[in-house]
Amino acid sequence: MERLYTNRLVLRKFTEADATDVFMNWACDGRVTKFLSFEPHENIDTTKKVLANWVNEYTDKNIYNWAIVFNGKVIGRIHSSYVNRDWNFVEVGYAIGYDYWGKGIASEALLCVMDYFFHKANMNRIYAMYDAENPASGRVMQKCGMQYEGNMRQHFLRRDCTYSDGLIYGILKDEFDRNIICK
Repeated sequence: MERLYTNRLVLRKFTEADATDVFMNWACDGRVTKFLSFEPHENIDTTKKVLANWVNEYTDKNIYNWAIVFNGKVIGRIHSSYVNRDWNFVEVGYAIGYDYWGKGIASEALLCVMDYFFHKANMNRIYAMYDAENPASGRVMQKCGMQYEGNMRQHFLRRDCTYSDGLIYGILKDEFDRNIICK
């Protein structure tokens, strides 16, 4: 997994030294984790355990898990949720600290990762899914040229034991290249 750069961001592997930034910038914030699969971290020890797992996972060639670094701080994460090398597609997911919402950072990171997956990892299709009640995540996908592909009814079981639909957006390599989104 390569280190990636944009105008404002560095996307790199996590290290265990990132615990304070991860905890403070998003892992402890219920506004950020509301639509994620985990409860807000109650203490930094939880974050340290998660980071230790992420660091250990880098030995797997199908793990792509970048720390989003902005102004020297880890403020989010962008990763592969699922990789299929036989059919050349990948699912991506992302989380950004609340203080960084609405600044184009998630879109900038996603475009960079899309370019990497299409041109370095030889993927043909990238897709992402978001909770129907989190339209801001969908706007990031749309801004990056992804198209609506469908609705998976009651796909997510939330922490409060309610279900929500998963809206899927995707993009193909030739669409990405034709639109010259990341050039």
